[in-house]
Amino acid sequence: MRLPNKFNGCSADGRRLYFKGGGGTSTTVQSIPTELKPLASAYTNKAIDLANTGYQAYGGQRYANMNGYQNQAVNQISNLANNGTAVGNAGENLVNNTLNGDYLNNNPYLDASFKAQSGAVTDAYNDATKATDATMARSGAFGGSAWQQAQQNNSDTLAKNLGNLSTSVYASNYATERQNQVNAANQALNYENQAYAGANQLMNAGNTVQDQAQQKLDYGYQQYQDQQNLPYKQLAAMSGVFGSNLGSTSTTNSTGGGK
Repeated sequence: MRLPNKFNGCSADGRRLYFKGGGGTSTTVQSIPTELKPLASAYTNKAIDLANTGYQAYGGQRYANMNGYQNQAVNQISNLANNGTAVGNAGENLVNNTLNGDYLNNNPYLDASFKAQSGAVTDAYNDATKATDATMARSGAFGGSAWQQAQQNNSDTLAKNLGNLSTSVYASNYATERQNQVNAANQALNYENQAYAGANQLMNAGNTVQDQAQQKLDYGYQQYQDQQNLPYKQLAAMSGVFGSNLGSTSTTNSTGGGK
């Protein structure tokens, strides 16, 4: 410790003099500048008010309801699922009848055509039989084994020709008609799928409308949240002043010790 004297702590010849003394203490006091004390009071009051504020529920709607397009689409899909379509049901019945073998009988509409064509075959047989009889009679073989063989050949030819005609008229046309019926069944089912596609497109349109409505509701809720958070943002801005060097001052007091 430097001892003050008339030479300001130095000896007469200019040397600095030091002397031991007792221990000292220092106290630093933090304080708010006078000009910021109103802000501190306002901050404190605002914090207390926010702490005492109860929960404020949002009074608006948070989600968009189903719209008319969606309701209509749901009704259509439900109706299709429960009842199907007239064309689709007809196709389903056709498939079921096909599986049950209901169309394995001959087509009655071909009977007239077959009768007309088979008449020509029968006429040819009758002509051949008459010619055989005449030939055998002239040769004196009528009624003999040769005549019988010739008649049998004519009968075999008639049966063969009638069988071929039946296959050509009935079997071929029946196979073609059955394929047409199967194709019709597939088309009928496609029509029913198209009915679902229309309902799905209607649902997509409704979803677009609902999304737009939901965005509007979300924006309203965001505005509400911004309003609720505004006091806290203001409080944070006020507290920022006290966290800087402008928000406080310090004073240090020191006390010296004895000699």
